[in-house]
Amino acid sequence: MTFHSDFLKALCDPERANSCSGLMWSICPICSTSTNTDTAAIRTPNNDLRQQGIDVSVADRAAHLLASFERGLEIDNDASTSLWQAIRDVELLEDVAGDIWKLSCAPASAPSIIAALSDQFDLVYFADWAGGLLWLAGPSGVEFGAALRAALAANGSGYAQLIRDQGNSKAVIAPFQPLPAAHYALHKRVKAAFDPMSVLNFGRMHDGI
Repeated sequence: MTFHSDFLKALCDPERANSCSGLMWSICPICSTSTNTDTAAIRTPNNDLRQQGIDVSVADRAAHLLASFERGLEIDNDASTSLWQAIRDVELLEDVAGDIWKLSCAPASAPSIIAALSDQFDLVYFADWAGGLLWLAGPSGVEFGAALRAALAANGSGYAQLIRDQGNSKAVIAPFQPLPAAHYALHKRVKAAFDPMSVLNFGRMHDGI
C-alpha cells in the first residue's frame, strides 16, 4: 500500500510531520472535489500530514515537505482542524454501512493487513498514527471479524476491538481481543479477587470473567 512508504518518508524527513494519516478517497473530506475517476486511484489512501508549532517553523517545514511530495497540497488552518477532528472522532465512517472495528498494530504491518482484507471484503478504512491505528468498516458477522483477527495475527499481532455492531456480530464473535491463556488466567484471578460473586458486568469483556 502506498501510504506506508509515504508515512516512512514523512516521518524520517528532517522536517518531520507531527501526525500522519491515510484516508481512502471516498471518505476524504478534502478529496471530495477531485475529478479523478480512476478506480485504483480512488481506493488508494490519501496521505495527510500535520505540522504544529510557531508560524515561522510550520511554514518552513511545510515548504520542505511540499517540495518532497510532487502532488502535495497545503490546506488552511480551518480545513486542517476540521479534518483532524473528523479523524479523531471517526466521523469519516459514520455514514458507512456495516460494523466498525478498531485495530492497533505495528505501523509497518498496516499495509499487509489492509491488503489481506481488501482481497476478501468490500471495506472502507482509514489509518492514523502513521498506520498504527486502523479503523475499518466491513460486513457484519463472524467472517469479517475472524478474517480481520487472522490478518492481524499473521502480521505481528496487535489488538482488534468491535466498536459498532450493526448486525448481531457480538453474539458470534468476541468484541474484545481474546486474551492469551496466561493473560486470561491472570485476568480471571484478579477479577475474582474484587468481585467474588461475579456481579460486575460478568461476561461483558471476556467469556467466563
